[in-house]
Amino acid sequence: MRFSRHARNEMRLYGISAEDVESVIAAPAVRERDERGNARLIAEVGGGRRILVVVAGDDPSFVITVFPRS
Repeated sequence: MRFSRHARNEMRLYGISAEDVESVIAAPAVRERDERGNARLIAEVGGGRRILVVVAGDDPSFVITVFPRS
């Protein structure tokens, strides 16, 4: 799995681990597509935090951004 610079910065800012991101990708509670065809995946990770992960539509191993959801 590869992370954009933006995703790495957001992960550092919000204390989201690569394991959290992998968990969301493996078992999303919500799976949507944005207007560009990218997958928007939401799931709850440890501690009850909900995380949104955006994955490139043309490369599912590339994480565009990550951030907490309320």
